[in-house]
Amino acid sequence: MIRLVDMKTLPKMSPETQGRIEELARLAQESDASCFLVGGMLRDWVLGKDPKDIDILVMPPKSPIEFAETLHQKGGYRFPTLFPTFGTLRTGKEEFEVEIVPPRGTTLIEDLKLRDFTINTLVFPLTLPLASEISDPLEMAFKDIQAKRIRTSIDPVPILRDDPLRALRAIRLATTLGFEIEEALQKAIREHREWTREVASERIQEELAKILVSQNPSRGLRLMGELGLLEVLFPEIQVMVGKEQKSPYHHQDVFEHSLTVLEKSPPDLSVRLAALLHDQGKVYAERKEGDRWVYWGHEFISEKNARALLERLCFPHKIRDEALFLIKHHMVPYAEDWGDSAVRRFAHRAGPYLQKLLQLLKADTGALRPEHACPEKYDQLFERIHGLHSEEIHRIQLPLDGKEIMELLNLRPGPQVGEAKQLLLDAILDGKLSPEDKEGAQNYLKGTLRAGKG
Repeated sequence: MIRLVDMKTLPKMSPETQGRIEELARLAQESDASCFLVGGMLRDWVLGKDPKDIDILVMPPKSPIEFAETLHQKGGYRFPTLFPTFGTLRTGKEEFEVEIVPPRGTTLIEDLKLRDFTINTLVFPLTLPLASEISDPLEMAFKDIQAKRIRTSIDPVPILRDDPLRALRAIRLATTLGFEIEEALQKAIREHREWTREVASERIQEELAKILVSQNPSRGLRLMGELGLLEVLFPEIQVMVGKEQKSPYHHQDVFEHSLTVLEKSPPDLSVRLAALLHDQGKVYAERKEGDRWVYWGHEFISEKNARALLERLCFPHKIRDEALFLIKHHMVPYAEDWGDSAVRRFAHRAGPYLQKLLQLLKADTGALRPEHACPEKYDQLFERIHGLHSEEIHRIQLPLDGKEIMELLNLRPGPQVGEAKQLLLDAILDGKLSPEDKEGAQNYLKGTLRAGKG
């Protein structure tokens, strides 16, 4: 017997979401398609979260392609993208994403049994007027949502074999929802973790990104480690596990320290990627100098290895570039005795990444041993930069361009031109030269170079 739950007992959806569902129901009715809302949207609805992603199951005789074309032509939705492996289509309108899927079996019940997890087996028909109830045909979804449990409705092995990404998705849901993964599903993930190598990099990246920007990202990373997915999918992260830091400033191994920094960072993807990977190079940079252990240059190794990981996972260029910059420049030993010129240099070097770099530095310092943790000093640095008109620092224009420098010093294109530019920039940041003083810049370069030769 199908269990029905009165929608009046559930949290109300926003008027915007209700309007979108009514629009989809109207389009389904106009196209004479038998459509159902399924999956995570209904789960989130029950949990009191206003959903932005909508999954629609289209039953025969209509096909998902036909309904996607209706949404595009009559509803103004984006031209649909087809994913041939699973026969699904993705479209959207404004901030709403819509995935349209065919049934996995010949009946609705068969389809639900083959879905990833029981918490995603709720059903809501797309009809007008809108139904007043959500159905739970397998009589498992509401029970497991209430129990905060992630499991499959049948043996988990064929469910994972059908789509190995479900192993990572189970961890993502456990992380973002605060649910527990049933032991049988954990066992299946652990035993068949190698299957995840078959999954497209873009899909892995999407799940990792959702874990990283969640409220408790460290739980997701630890679950990946426990279930063997770090070893298979993210070896660059796995090598940090258990790697002791012999510095007197740290009290955690590299992995645990990175997770602490991750938790202290804002939920910005590039900052959190940098937080996770900023010390990865310590695994390879460790050496003993006299009676102490040092990790000199680890930030450059971290950047190199992070680049390989982020490129392999096809992260967008903007996210990748930001994260790599933050990793490369995270070694900033700010102290109160920095002069204004040093503060200006730091702000200019950080450029558009200044705020995110300060966020990472504050989180990193806050994760040191309690007697060394002083994250508030980076708040002080921010205030000093603000007081020095940081926007003006970022927009500094040199009084001479490359061509003018070559003519002045009789140089050909090459590294000497860059060195001359750096001399001018340093002079401006030190307050010795005005960005508008072309003649002063000429005299400064001539005088500095003469002094250098003398």
